[in-house]
Amino acid sequence: MARFTQLVEDLLEISRFDAGAVRLELDGVAIVPWVRTTVSNLTDGTVEVQSDPRLDGLVLACDKRRVTRILANYLDNAEKYADGATGVFIDRHDPGPDEIAEGVDPDELTVRIAVEDRGAGVPESERARIFDRFNRGDQGGSRGSDLGVGLGLALVAEHARLQGGQVWVEDRDDGGQGARFVVELPLLAVDEVEEDLSEATPEAAGALTLTGEHRAIGLDALPDDPPRVVS
Repeated sequence: MARFTQLVEDLLEISRFDAGAVRLELDGVAIVPWVRTTVSNLTDGTVEVQSDPRLDGLVLACDKRRVTRILANYLDNAEKYADGATGVFIDRHDPGPDEIAEGVDPDELTVRIAVEDRGAGVPESERARIFDRFNRGDQGGSRGSDLGVGLGLALVAEHARLQGGQVWVEDRDDGGQGARFVVELPLLAVDEVEEDLSEATPEAAGALTLTGEHRAIGLDALPDDPPRVVS
């Protein structure tokens, strides 16, 4: 019954994305302690979280509900196909020389949150498609079993896109067996977001509201690019 309920919720969420009926609510979040608490709540404290010390004390703007769903879906994916996650990692990413040469702003910092497992891994041929809707390809040879319809990772990509982020899957950082599912989000301080909103065009400003301590942004104020999946 729980699986059916989750399927219905996922289908409704996808339909809201397609209809443009979603809103992005940006909160000021102390990212490291918040991710630690969120992962602990989702896993009953069984998964260790490691963080980049450069992120200590940093408060950034993100949609907590959507980042929670990203973490929950990544952790659920690890539980289904790899007997659970073995670790969660929070890192700051600074553009390297190759990225800067390709036009990336050297000041364009990001936060990467990765969920690692020790399953059979994801074949190279499947990595670009694994975030597609209804995809149930070969993740470690087990995705053909009746474990879902292939919406969880597609929703991860959509939630990341709304926040200007991207997603991908790669080998474990230590070179061991398993997979590393990553979400990368812009490293935006709260004051930067407030300044951007104050300078919004009249059309975009019509979709912006201030609710409590966060901003709610209508989908029509955001880029309509497809989810960015790195392959």
